[in-house]
Amino acid sequence: MDLQRVTCVLLMLFIFHYTNGFVYSTLCKVSTFNGYVTCDCSSLGLEIIPSDCPSNTSYINLSDNSLTELKPCAFCQSPDVKKLNLDNCPIFRITNTSFAQLESLRVLLFRHNSLVSFKSNVFECLSNLRVLKISHELLASYPVEFWSDLSNISHLYTYDGPKDERFGKFLSAMKSLIYYNHGIGGCELQKIHNNTFESLGNTSLKALELGCSARYVELNAFEPVKYLSNLSLANQLYMKMSNVFPALHVFKDKVWIH
Repeated sequence: MDLQRVTCVLLMLFIFHYTNGFVYSTLCKVSTFNGYVTCDCSSLGLEIIPSDCPSNTSYINLSDNSLTELKPCAFCQSPDVKKLNLDNCPIFRITNTSFAQLESLRVLLFRHNSLVSFKSNVFECLSNLRVLKISHELLASYPVEFWSDLSNISHLYTYDGPKDERFGKFLSAMKSLIYYNHGIGGCELQKIHNNTFESLGNTSLKALELGCSARYVELNAFEPVKYLSNLSLANQLYMKMSNVFPALHVFKDKVWIH
């Protein structure tokens, strides 16, 4: 009788987990196009990372959910992910192994969360990360001793800040940076100073796009980025071009400005 009871309990547990797993798997929409597998779990009110995305998923979209933390090895079940969207989630806790086994990740969207600062080297495992979208002030809190984790990023999109007149010093460690877009979604710059882009002087930056409300540009403001080939000030709503032209002398007509 005891054996039968145990067998029944185990069977019930199996059915329970199987049923819940089946129902849970219908929450995320999985699609495939030319071998690129997308697992769309956005706007589902999720509080935990779903485990039902296929192991060969290329893109996981978890934006607009209720996630508050990323536990260690949060995405280990999907090691082939190349793009991860965590935008608009109230995440306030993350560990240095939350992104473990994501060596294939190339694009990370990590905007509008509840993190105040980084306490550890959370990007250490992302050796192939190339595109990052994140708060400028949050990234500025990344521990100095681990700035090398950012050295392979080629395209950076930030918003808010900088708190003072200069962009964060962390940018000086981004040796592979060729495109920087700042300001879409918030920018605190009221004036572009001669030292505003100082931290970009050692990068390989080719294109810079600003979306701030700055009104004036100091004469040598663009000196640190004088090797730009593309400069976009299209979103400078309050800036008169007459206030910009004198500062463009550093480019010697070698940059496309729009």
